[in-house]
Amino acid sequence: MDLDYRNIKIDKTKIDYLFNEGKAKIYIKRDDLIGFSFGGNKVRIAAEIFEEIRRKGYTAVISYGSYASNLNRVIAQMACYYGIKCYIVCKQEKDFRTTANMKLAEYSGAEYIYCDVLGVRESIEKAIRISESRGERPYYVYGNSLGEGNEEVLLRAYKKAYNEIKNYSDKNEIHFDSIYLASGTGMTQAGLIAGRYENKGKEEIRGISVARKAVEAKKAIVRNLVNGKIFEASDIEMLNPLEMIKVNDLYLDGGYGFYGEGIADTVKMMVSRFGIALDPVYSGKAFYGMLSEIRKNDLEGSFLFIHTGGMPGFFDFMLK
Repeated sequence: MDLDYRNIKIDKTKIDYLFNEGKAKIYIKRDDLIGFSFGGNKVRIAAEIFEEIRRKGYTAVISYGSYASNLNRVIAQMACYYGIKCYIVCKQEKDFRTTANMKLAEYSGAEYIYCDVLGVRESIEKAIRISESRGERPYYVYGNSLGEGNEEVLLRAYKKAYNEIKNYSDKNEIHFDSIYLASGTGMTQAGLIAGRYENKGKEEIRGISVARKAVEAKKAIVRNLVNGKIFEASDIEMLNPLEMIKVNDLYLDGGYGFYGEGIADTVKMMVSRFGIALDPVYSGKAFYGMLSEIRKNDLEGSFLFIHTGGMPGFFDFMLK
C-alpha cells in the first residue's frame, strides 16, 4: 500500500496571548487550527497512527470511542482520505445520542459496530474478525483488544507538541507556570509529560478531567508513560505519580458529555469575545476549570491553555 503522507501536513500551531485574569496571564495554543478535519489533538495523534499504518503495511483501521469521540471522526476522515477501510467500535451509553462527529465519520464511509460498556473488548475482536474475513490487515489504534501496546506511537504527537511550546517559550522569554488541557484518555497529557521530561521542563501540566475521577485518570496516564517506554515502572514508583501527575476532577459536572451553566457560559463568552469556539465536552470544560482554579486560588503567573479541538461538538452545543 503506497499512501502519500505528504498531502497532510501537521503545521506547528501558534500560541497567542489572550487576556489577564487577575494576576494571571492566559495564553492559548491553537491546535484547533490544524488544517485537517477541524483540527485538534486527535489530528496530531492520527497522523502518527497513519504513519505507522503506512510503515507496516496495514490495509484497514479500527477505532474506538464514545458517541462524541473526536478521535473516531478524525480516524474515519483520514482513512477515507487515504482510501482504506475504517471500522468504529462505539459505546452506547445511557445518554447516547447522534452527534456531528458520528455523522462526519459516517459520511467518510466508516462502519460502526455498537456495544454496551461491558462488551467493548468483544466488539473490538469482532471488528478485527470482520476485517480479516474481508481479506484486510486491520490496525487497532490502541494496540490489542485490551487497549494496550500502541502507547509509544500515540505519545509521539504531544512529545513533538511540547517541543513547539518550549521553542516558543525560549524565543519569547516566557516561562509558563502551568499548561492546562482537557484530560480524557490521558494520552495527550502523557505525551506532554514525556516531552517535558525529555526536555527537563519545569511547567506543571494540569489536566482538567472530562470523564473520570482523578485517581483513575492518573493511573491511565501512568500506564501510558510506562507502556510508552518513557519511564520504567520502578522509576514511576520513586517519582510518586499521584503527586507528579496533576489531574483535577472538580469540574466533571455529572461526567462525560454533561456540563452545567458555568461551562456553557464560558463557551459563549469565548466565541463572542474572542471568536474562539470551544466545545462543552472537552475544551470548554477544561477552559472553565482552568479559569475557576485561577480565580479560586488567586493564582499569578503565565498559564498556557492547549485548545485540543472538538469543533463539531461546539455546533452540537449551539443547536441544542
